[in-house]
Order: sequence, then structure tokens, then C-alpha cells
Amino acid sequence: MRKLILIFSVVSALVFSYSCSDELDSELFDKSVLLTRNGWIDQELYLDETGLINIPVVVSVNGTSGNDENVKVKVSLAPDTLINYNFEKYRNQTGLYYQQPASEAITFKDESITIPAGELYGVSGLTLDLNKLADRYADYVIPLEIESTSAYQIAEPAYSKALMHLVLKNKFSGNYTGEIAVYKTKANGQNDTGNKLSVGVKTLYALSGGTCYFYAGQFDRTSVERDQFIVNMTVGEDNQVSLESPNADLNFTMEKATIEVSSVEHATDNRYLIVTTTIKLKYTFVNVTQLDRPVLRAEGTISMNQNVLK
Repeated sequence: MRKLILIFSVVSALVFSYSCSDELDSELFDKSVLLTRNGWIDQELYLDETGLINIPVVVSVNGTSGNDENVKVKVSLAPDTLINYNFEKYRNQTGLYYQQPASEAITFKDESITIPAGELYGVSGLTLDLNKLADRYADYVIPLEIESTSAYQIAEPAYSKALMHLVLKNKFSGNYTGEIAVYKTKANGQNDTGNKLSVGVKTLYALSGGTCYFYAGQFDRTSVERDQFIVNMTVGEDNQVSLESPNADLNFTMEKATIEVSSVEHATDNRYLIVTTTIKLKYTFVNVTQLDRPVLRAEGTISMNQNVLK
């Protein structure tokens, strides 16, 4: 009797093992279509004076076997994905929400993207027209999803959707470190040295080939009131710098602004130069978020290092 039970157990185990193996083999050959770059994407985009930016969009087929079909994949905008992301991240802090560019500012190169038979990837793209953006200072995200496919199945949302965060760049934009001291001023206009804040990082965001913007003083993109503190910085010929704010209520006054760019050979890679950009700033502005509207003075030096191809 014990031998019969043992034989039955061994046979059952073999059947179960074969069944699982057969199921696994089947899953390995279930192919789906996905966005090759999915989820959250920081898409760096270098600006020129045209205001037109070409952004690649790549789709692919997964699975362990090859692709023997011409697969037509339609990619479209997915506004609900961005709406849900904003709410989950910021809840009722709507001033921090990412914005989707107006649909008329986005043109898809092709109606659908083709993954040719024998290939696992298909490439197309879209064009973003910055001249058609209602607010050049907004933090933009293009939400994308696979809408349909002529073969196979659409991958799960985690792989078939993307939030393309637009990081607009020029040669002066980026994260600068150093110290900007922000003082509350006295009635005579002098710094109140006992009322000081120190800012160690300041980010410059590109608006065009030669213009960036930043947020005055201690304010940055994490500040709900950020739009009230925008300062434009334009670098002209001979690296002459001008500062101005689009918000007249800020009573912004530039006292000093200079920029210096230097370079040295990269220590370990002779293809690159290490380019250092150093900015010295001194300006005053009104803190419009406080009832007494104090005048603040920001002054200091910040710098950024970048590896630049020769």
C-alpha cells in the first residue's frame, strides 16, 4: 500500500511539473507591444531660435521569440494619466501641478509607428512647437499611451504609458551651487544681517537659446507661490547679463549680474572639456506673499560644471 501511495505521489508531481513547465513556455511566447521608454521620463531638450523641438517616440515588441509581422502601433496623448499623477503627487496643491502642452502645439510625425517584420523596434516622433505654449514658465509633461496595435496585445499600463517631463536646456541652464544670501533690508536699504537666509542651490530653466529664468531669492519650483517670483536672465554679446521680472508687483531691481565661462581639459577623457559657468548676482525684490511686503536683497555667487564635447 505504501508503494502505491509513493508511486501515485511521484506521478502527480511529474504531471504538476509538466503542467507548470508547459504554462511557463506559453507565457514566454506571449508577446506584447510597449513604449520602449515608459513611466516617468526626464526628456532633456536643447533649444534653438525656431522654437520647434523634435522628440523621438520608440515602440517595441517583447517576448522570447522574434517578430514576424509588420506591426502598426498608434500612440496618442493620455491626459487622464497626467491628471491622476498630479492628484496623487500634489493633491490640492494645484499650483505645483505639471501642465500638458496644448494639443495644437504637438504634432505626431506619423499616424502610426511601424515595427517591421523581423525587427523588435519601431521609431517615429513628435514635434513640439514652443511658440504655441500658453505659458512658457509652466512645468510641462507630455503624457503618452499606446492606443492600439495591429498585432499582439498592448502591454500593461506600466509599460504602455509614459509621462515625458520636458527639461528644456541651453548652455546656461542647469543646477548651480554656491551661496545666495537673502537678507531682509532695513528702512535705509541696508541689509539686516541678523535676518538672513542662505540658498545653496539655484536652478536656471531655459526659455530660449540665450534666455533662462529662475525664482527670486529663497523661492524655487517646490514653492506654491513660485509664479509670482519669476526672474528672466538674458545673456547677450560679450556675456552681458540683464535681469527682469514679468511680475511688476515684485518691484524687481537688478543691482549686479555677471557671468563668466571657463574651461579645462577633462582629467580622464580627452573628448571632453570641463566647462565652468560662474554667475554673480545682486538684486532686490518684494516678498509679495507677506502682508508687510518686506524688501529682500539676494546676493552671492553660484557655479555649474558641465562635461562638454570638444
